[in-house]
Amino acid sequence: MSILVTILAFTASLQLLVLIHEGGHFAAARFCGVRVLRFSVGFGPILWSFRGKSGTEYALSLLPLGGYVKMLDSRDPGLAEESGRSPQDDFNRKKLWQRALIVFAGPFMNLVLAVLIYWGIGLYGTFDLSSRVSAPAAGTPAAAAGVKGGDYVIEIGGEDVKTFTDLQMKLLRAAGTESTISVREKDDPDGRNAVRYRIDLRSLGFEEDPAKAKPLEKAGLLPWQGPLMIEEVISGSAAESAGLMKGDEVTMVDGKPARGAVGFVKELRSKPGETVSITVKRDGAVRTVSLAVPEAKDERTGERIGRIGVRISGLPDVIRVRLGPLDALGSGLSKLRDTAILTLRVMGKMIVGEASVKNLSGPVAIADYAGQAASVGLVPFLSFTAMMSISLGILNLLPIPVLDGGYLAAYAYELVTRRRPSEAVVGLAQRAGLALILLITVVALVNDITRLAGG
Repeated sequence: MSILVTILAFTASLQLLVLIHEGGHFAAARFCGVRVLRFSVGFGPILWSFRGKSGTEYALSLLPLGGYVKMLDSRDPGLAEESGRSPQDDFNRKKLWQRALIVFAGPFMNLVLAVLIYWGIGLYGTFDLSSRVSAPAAGTPAAAAGVKGGDYVIEIGGEDVKTFTDLQMKLLRAAGTESTISVREKDDPDGRNAVRYRIDLRSLGFEEDPAKAKPLEKAGLLPWQGPLMIEEVISGSAAESAGLMKGDEVTMVDGKPARGAVGFVKELRSKPGETVSITVKRDGAVRTVSLAVPEAKDERTGERIGRIGVRISGLPDVIRVRLGPLDALGSGLSKLRDTAILTLRVMGKMIVGEASVKNLSGPVAIADYAGQAASVGLVPFLSFTAMMSISLGILNLLPIPVLDGGYLAAYAYELVTRRRPSEAVVGLAQRAGLALILLITVVALVNDITRLAGG
């Protein structure tokens, strides 16, 4: 994947989220009669600007990694004189509910954006894995519960499951608890004969690095993939030379169980020039062949890949998901709720030491995710942006000084006590909040670097 694609995707996603966030503050400020002096996309020196009829300067600044809304505020020493001339336009002189609305509008708009993106994706329609699962490995919670290969999961923890994405989110929400799982068979599309089992998910937690935890695999809930059968052997290929034949069922690669077509292709693509052993079943007999994987060039990315020259079955069970306007809106709100609850839950567990700080991702990892999503297509990139928008909204609502949630906490104090916190206390709290944010940023960057280094 091109570094340029990663940089452009990350920058585009970040700037959209910042524009919507600051746009929320801007719109609420104008609604409440606060004079907005500047609306800047980006930080640093101004590259280009123009002034609107209301007197607001709209600017494009040098560093495209954020933005800000500058309002008339008497707490700014440089604006004290102008505030004195127009006290009715001053943010700091507005009523409590107006100041709270202006601050809350930024993260709120991030949450609204996420719902709108998911709503649009639902209307447009997309492809997703069905909730059909493979036979769970022995000893996993799903196997102990009684789930069978080929079953469709339709509920986890009392929450409906329609796609494998739903299944993954509901599983993470139920992790660490004793829960329920309902399944139906392939021939029961309406779920009239569905069976509900108790499932013990207490062994699933957030104590590990999420990049290594593999909760779905630990739970025994992996996507359905039919038998991995060779449907065609290309003439003159390495597969033909090794003796592989049409109708062979691939069971193992390099001594490890073959996990469907996707895993098989991924495994071979990663080994150009290497020798692999492939075990197949043929007419009831088991055979193992070795072959050197020829090197080929990926037409789309230009990367070196391995390709042995077979066409195979065993693809995942993919379904088309397309919703009406109301169902799409409900789906968007459901995704917002699930993501918000899971985010807050993991944060809470990190605070009490029940979740690893490795769950934190910094800008390097986020940029990498953005690039990967963009390289797949527009819908995955929009889904990534929606998830990041939720994360940004939730993060900004946390009661940490210097964040929007910190200001809202101060307003709550003012509402209860009928007086504002002293400037000295506010200044001390903001310095502490800034130190906390910097610490979290450093930890997240260390996590990013560790993951890149393969740690």
